Amino acid sequence: MLIEKYLPLLRTTRLFTDIADEDIADVFTTLQGKIKEYKGDSMIYTCGDKLKNLYLLLDGDMFLVRDDAWGNSNILMKIEPGQCFGISHTLSDDVAVTYNAITKRGCTVMLMDKQIIMTPFGEKYNVQEQLIKNIINILVNRNMYLSLKIDHLSQRKTRDKIISYLSFESQKQKSMDFNIPYSRRQLAEYLCVDRSALSNELCKLRDEGLIEFERSHFILKIDKF
Repeated sequence: MLIEKYLPLLRTTRLFTDIADEDIADVFTTLQGKIKEYKGDSMIYTCGDKLKNLYLLLDGDMFLVRDDAWGNSNILMKIEPGQCFGISHTLSDDVAVTYNAITKRGCTVMLMDKQIIMTPFGEKYNVQEQLIKNIINILVNRNMYLSLKIDHLSQRKTRDKIISYLSFESQKQKSMDFNIPYSRRQLAEYLCVDRSALSNELCKLRDEGLIEFERSHFILKIDKF
């Protein structure tokens, strides 16, 4: 079975926490799971769609992006392999998404029928109970993440948005020396700032001895702040 190829990843995911390998395979079958590959620059779903599936990224890249009426993009977050997306619509019916799910370089995604999640699993009721608990836990953590993003964006100056975001990444990764999941353009979209302004402020912070960086790698000189 194709699902067995991805068991080493799946057993480490929040979605399948405390669910045995054989039960992961059963859940995949019960939820009429599919594994689908997408080429680069593809849309998995678009703003306005009503999702029928719960999605889990197996490999590749994935971004949740909201576009305004003028075509300006705002990256809500980057999805890493092992993370779910479309998760907030899993326990809701007939609610359209307000953002696009886009892959830049291509990806492989697991799709599972969200309607079946709330249908009794029969003798596997304990597995279903754990699965729903895991989904709720993911939702709580996702809401906390989006709240932190609001904190970044609430800063008035581009400099302060950068410091807020880099501080968050440093704390999350428990290191002053870390990589961020965004390119320069993507970081500008994530922080809702002009790319040139972002680059200028990063250079100023570097010149002031507050940070060092090379592409997506950053070192915070915390004693300088």
